[in-house]
Amino acid sequence: MARRPRSEPVESRWGEIKHLSYSTLDAWFSCPKQVELRKIRKAPARPAWWFAGGSAVHSATEAYDRWTLLDPVGRPKFSISEQFNEAFLREVEEIRAKEPDESLWRHAGPKTAPETFERWAKNGPLFVGNYITWRRTTDYVVWRDDEDTGDDPAIGIETDLSCVLPGCAREVKAYADRIFWTPALQQIHIIDLKTGTRGPRTPLQFGTYAACLKHKYGIDAATGAAFMNREGALGKPFSLAKYDPRYVGLLYGNLHRAVDAKVFPAHYTGGCSKMCDVSDACYAAGGARSGEFDPDDPQCPPF
Repeated sequence: MARRPRSEPVESRWGEIKHLSYSTLDAWFSCPKQVELRKIRKAPARPAWWFAGGSAVHSATEAYDRWTLLDPVGRPKFSISEQFNEAFLREVEEIRAKEPDESLWRHAGPKTAPETFERWAKNGPLFVGNYITWRRTTDYVVWRDDEDTGDDPAIGIETDLSCVLPGCAREVKAYADRIFWTPALQQIHIIDLKTGTRGPRTPLQFGTYAACLKHKYGIDAATGAAFMNREGALGKPFSLAKYDPRYVGLLYGNLHRAVDAKVFPAHYTGGCSKMCDVSDACYAAGGARSGEFDPDDPQCPPF
């Protein structure tokens, strides 16, 4: 591939990592090259149907939980299909504006039954309904910070827990899907909604939220678990006892130092082209556009 002309200001596309997040930490554990290509080199990411559908499910379930906090007297009727469809169409149109060719969108499942607009339009409301059914039968209640007297008091729905943890110089961006309180147990629980088929294998995502919750509000979370929207059930709960701000801050501090040292080796696997959204820009994966973005490619302009 020909080298990009020096006269073209490629540097204008490059960025810097100003804050960290669980998704960045998880990506770095999986393949540091992903972090460099996405966050610094700004490589174009291939869209995926599960991003559009999953985001719409999150939007609709968030709308439901906020609806439950309204005064029952006079509140409007809640429509699952309307809430999901509106959010889904918005997400799809945003992706289509960037990549109109839907054949290039990544999808989950076998090739014989790929994800499509029609499948998500059918299944998405069911996933939302599964969550609502669970919410109506559980003893979890949405957490509120009673001591927060600001204009927008914190509640446990898409809660902004972003903060600078001890041991890490960069801010850790963190937004918890749900924070619930169980009156019977007198405990705080952190829940993340998952529309895929596999739940989390480690508690680190919940541990990140727990550390930020403790650092920002002084509140301890007992457990973290994923609500599996396809199954309509809560997954295995993880104990969050060890995830205090100091410990989690050290983990993100290590990532902070790796970012500053530009430690971004590629971890190539046979599934990169299917699962990684920036594999087209990766030299190790044989990406067609690696000469534009990946400094490992001899044809790539220097940073």
